[in-house]
Amino acid sequence: MVTATTRVRRGAARALAGALLWAASWSVAQSDATAPEDILWLTEEYAPYNFTEDDGTPSGITIDVLGALWDRLDADINVNDIRVVPWARGYRVAQEDPTACLGATTITDSRRDQFSFIGPYVQARNAVIGPADQADHDFGDVGDLAGMEIGVVRNDIAEELLQEAGAPVRYVRLAEPETMLRMLDGGRFDAIAYNVLVVNWTMRDLGISVDDYAELLLLDEGGMGLACHQDMNPELLQRMRSAMDEMRQDGTLEEIRARYMNGS
Repeated sequence: MVTATTRVRRGAARALAGALLWAASWSVAQSDATAPEDILWLTEEYAPYNFTEDDGTPSGITIDVLGALWDRLDADINVNDIRVVPWARGYRVAQEDPTACLGATTITDSRRDQFSFIGPYVQARNAVIGPADQADHDFGDVGDLAGMEIGVVRNDIAEELLQEAGAPVRYVRLAEPETMLRMLDGGRFDAIAYNVLVVNWTMRDLGISVDDYAELLLLDEGGMGLACHQDMNPELLQRMRSAMDEMRQDGTLEEIRARYMNGS
């Protein structure tokens, strides 16, 4: 099983290596990607959607979806070509590098203005989550969160949703979810805002009792897909979207989701 400690150590090493690689790649002009092999594939630690195994191999729903997508397109790509980076960095690179695609990324109207999406290929539920004894309070909308201190992962969709709704809260922004969940369990803030499935999966990994926490307020339920740079080659985008549609129609996507989500 992947532990939070090993994820953090691997993440630090990958962050340094990734920074050096990107510095080198940005020193030359970027050309349009014409094939999947030309794309800079990015993901983060966001189990079970995407994560790394103990040996550093990327795994999860997104990775399996990409593997099936590449097979459909006869692309010669290995999962180890995927760069696993902190979310905020991957998000920035996908906005700046015209050859980059980032997944899994929650699809919203505001993000459609920033990226070209492929998908969705999986559903997600984002909520404010806090100690179970707070669930007795009636949280009808973000106004009921007034004065609360909320932990978020920087640039994550849950933070964006709270900000767009004008939530009157104080944010504590973290780089990754493991630290956020440990701080929640240690009583460092009132609640967190994050993907519900990822919270449950990661809490179990960290040895935190899922039963001690509850959803206080649902923020959004929607699809997740691959967020590619707005200037991605439109012909290549269409090829990948068509392949994704085929995978949806023939049951491939549902089969992949079932490997990770049944019983979660």
